[in-house]
Amino acid sequence: SGTGTFSNDTIPNPLYYASPDDITNGNVRLTLHAYGMFASDSTDTMILYFVSPPEASAGIDGSVCANETFTVTTASASGYQSLLWSSSGDGTFSDPAIIHPGYTPGQQDVANGSATLFLTCYAQPPCQMTTDSLDLTILESPVFWLGNDTTVCTGQFLVLDATTTGVSQYMWYPGLQTTSSITIDSTGIGVGTQEFIAVLTNTLGCTGRDTIRITFINCPGIEEAGITGLDIRPNPNNGNFTISFTTTKEKTIGIQVIDLTGSTVFKLPPQQVMGPYRKDLNLEGLRQGTYFLELTDEHGKITRKLIIQK
Repeated sequence: SGTGTFSNDTIPNPLYYASPDDITNGNVRLTLHAYGMFASDSTDTMILYFVSPPEASAGIDGSVCANETFTVTTASASGYQSLLWSSSGDGTFSDPAIIHPGYTPGQQDVANGSATLFLTCYAQPPCQMTTDSLDLTILESPVFWLGNDTTVCTGQFLVLDATTTGVSQYMWYPGLQTTSSITIDSTGIGVGTQEFIAVLTNTLGCTGRDTIRITFINCPGIEEAGITGLDIRPNPNNGNFTISFTTTKEKTIGIQVIDLTGSTVFKLPPQQVMGPYRKDLNLEGLRQGTYFLELTDEHGKITRKLIIQK
């Protein structure tokens, strides 16, 4: 009934070449006529259906940061009975049976720096399945560690350092500081717990983050053992500070100034103190920034922040 042609219409098992119109119509009726030499003629028919083979396009190649999910957006497919995504690596698909899934790289993908994603379309019989693929580049994300959650005495400080190679931007929360490290104390927090978050962005535009919880507690020590009223004036200033405090008994006090890295940048000889104490500190030779004054004795340490502005 169609407009196609037979390879040989006089043999029992010829090939039939469907025409474009046959395929458009979806089927044709083929009729076999058998002419008898000594018996009556016979006729039989069959219907030949045309099934379009599946077409698969995995889409254009892409890239994704190591700690993010890549969403397939340019894939397309037609003529399939079902489809399935698979990977050359160890990542996972949000749903491998949909045309536009998300793919989260695995550890091996990140180590290799790439993965190949395969889209396979399964056909209706008798057609064969079709597969296409895209190459996914895995971009390195900043990896760093702020350390375990910890406890710090009020009046003391802690340096959080997120310095990482290849990072173009640092951002700390709370506070919105943009330095690679920050120094924290109980100022504005008091006794209690505070969460600190560092978000790093590298030159590829990928981000990484880590969180640490710091708990500030009251610790028995130097202030309870006879030093009270520690005062620093003016603060901030250009480097000339006056410190004062009072001891309730004779004590040997260590006085030093340290920077954000914990290095000592100024130190006085041990001071023998009984009662009120006052001392001028000339720190004009130090760069502008944040420092810490430490007073120590056999019972512990008092730390206070100094800010030099020039």
